[in-house]
Amino acid sequence: MYSLHGHRGEDVVEAEFAEMCEQIKLEAGSGKMDNFKKLFTRQYIRRTLLACLIVNMQKLSGSNVLQNYQSVLYTSLGYKGNTVLLIGALYGFSAVIGQIINVFFTADHWTRRKTVISGSYTLALLLAIETALSYYYADGVNANGSRAAVAVIFLFAFAYSFFFNSGKLALRSSSSLSPSLFHGLLI
Repeated sequence: MYSLHGHRGEDVVEAEFAEMCEQIKLEAGSGKMDNFKKLFTRQYIRRTLLACLIVNMQKLSGSNVLQNYQSVLYTSLGYKGNTVLLIGALYGFSAVIGQIINVFFTADHWTRRKTVISGSYTLALLLAIETALSYYYADGVNANGSRAAVAVIFLFAFAYSFFFNSGKLALRSSSSLSPSLFHGLLI
């Protein structure tokens, strides 16, 4: 605390630390198990399921598959050797550009609902296109088809970073869907 807020004065740091200790005591006495059971009551079940859906839909978006198996995919499209590594680096760079554009132009201007819905549709469309291109050009004979498949992978990385990777949208959405007494349970 002192390294972060020491410039504000010792009194401010001590007051903030005391406030944190009080909050911890308050939450410890509130009965976490009772709060956990409340998550599944009629009043909160919709919010609980929506928070779980958002987190799990991010896992099912296909980003992990593309990230982990991109070199295999590039090889099956006919690329070899260092070219596969270069394409992998460009994949990461396209994600960084998507993140930067999101942070400066979109994150505080779009609602989370708009971001999640439009992002889900965009990723589904890009995955469908990638699947078709990978199916028809897997032999690597048609260089233009292989380039198109790689371009769609880059667009996917850009779109995923643009829509979902901004400050861990899923974690922020999960906690904002619930009342404050559930925040420690949903994150």
